[in-house]
Amino acid sequence: MDSFLRQLSSSAAPSTVRTPSAWRAPKFDVVKINFGGATFAKEGALGIGVVARDAAGQCLA
Repeated sequence: MDSFLRQLSSSAAPSTVRTPSAWRAPKFDVVKINFGGATFAKEGALGIGVVARDAAGQCLA
């Protein structure tokens, strides 16, 4: 068991699995805001992204 735990603690972090999704338009006169972020531990950096869309799917920001 100790060998297993040592191996587990020294293993690289598992990769993230993303589930496909489809964007759905908001109701009329509503703005939908989507955002996401990521961290890069080795570089000590992070990134973010934001998008705002109207009911027609037009990008507002």
